[in-house]
Amino acid sequence: MKKTFTLIELLVVIAIIAILASMLLPALNRARDRSKSANCLANLKQIGAASQFYAGDSKDYWPVGQYVMGANGKPVTHWYMRLAHLYGCNAKLFTCPGATPVEGYNSETKGAGSFTEKDGATRSDTMNYRINDRPTWISYACIATIAGVYGQAWTGGSKQYNPVPVNRMYRPSLSTYVMDGKNIFHLGSEMATVTDARYPQIYRHNAFADTLFMDGHTGTIRMGQSWGVLSQKYVFQLPESQKMNN
Repeated sequence: MKKTFTLIELLVVIAIIAILASMLLPALNRARDRSKSANCLANLKQIGAASQFYAGDSKDYWPVGQYVMGANGKPVTHWYMRLAHLYGCNAKLFTCPGATPVEGYNSETKGAGSFTEKDGATRSDTMNYRINDRPTWISYACIATIAGVYGQAWTGGSKQYNPVPVNRMYRPSLSTYVMDGKNIFHLGSEMATVTDARYPQIYRHNAFADTLFMDGHTGTIRMGQSWGVLSQKYVFQLPESQKMNN
């Protein structure tokens, strides 16, 4: 006589499969997240290699976070633009594979916090901001106090964040150049004192932010290590800051 499954037996099998799937799904998600983080670190490693080539051709300076050239009629350039145009870095290199559509900014727009144009006015000279002849989604933020913002005084004073060559940095292995973020760049003071989500640092890899340091190595910074007492481990302030170099 042919054996058939009863309805109860079928429901039991389905329940067992559902339990096994629920047990395996978190592990699969963690494996996928680790893969995205590894690819993100690989992106940053290539960015670091290109930056070191740049430094070799530029008296040990890495690409400036932002170079304001409006005074002579030329557009503003950012760190990633110089790497792309001078050293052929592919546009995809500047997008973390784990970034969501609100964790980044469009190279063609002003403003930040979105891969769309809704958070920033469209640039009138968008072609100047394209990489590989296409608008680019950037999900890494440059640390302005380390990389420098040249030719621009900040509101409330004449402070300039001038770039510093690597050979003059006290702790290049702990000086952050770029990390997971949602804006073009941010200042060391923001990293050191603010936990507000409106600021550009993003801890998208299980509460860690993938980071490229000024000696070319990559690593991760855990949420909470970029401000307060724990921030003393890393250089987010000006490289010559007494506070950060004790």
